[in-house]
Amino acid sequence: MAWCAPGRTTAGCSSCRWRPVWTSPGNWSATGGTGTSGSAPAPGCPAATVRLRRTVAAVTGSEPDDVLVAGHADACFHHVATPEEYDAQHYEGGSTLFGRRRLPALRQTADRPARALRDGTELPAGTPPPDLSGAALSPQPPVVLDVPAAAAPGRYHGDARILLGGVRAFSGTTRPFTVVG
Repeated sequence: MAWCAPGRTTAGCSSCRWRPVWTSPGNWSATGGTGTSGSAPAPGCPAATVRLRRTVAAVTGSEPDDVLVAGHADACFHHVATPEEYDAQHYEGGSTLFGRRRLPALRQTADRPARALRDGTELPAGTPPPDLSGAALSPQPPVVLDVPAAAAPGRYHGDARILLGGVRAFSGTTRPFTVVG
């Protein structure tokens, strides 16, 4: 049995005095799994990961070892530290955009889809996240021409440049070649 449930973390947004326009007011996530194993997204310190695994396991009735926490999932999620680590500033130094309340809000957010998965109910997908691509700031100038020097006119990065041996490859055969770029 495969399962997936959507969720959204709005950790600590109400306590933020200022939020850059190019950052999302929350993070979108999907908790899912196969059979008795589960998966939840959260790039964070090991202690935060253990707490999230225990939350999902307690709700679903599985073992914490059966819950996988995907370290880098669902776009730019920033770092998740425990409230204690955040207060002591003892974490890996990642960006904690929503501060000390991030992990408790993430655990609360993971609880709802985990209950839906356990009970076999469907959650609404909700509204899609906003497209903030036009609001992103970058000190890097735009790319004017993205063609490697090795590319001939009409060829692009990643094209097969030379098929060695002059023989075309067919299904089930292997031929050496070089790649542009």
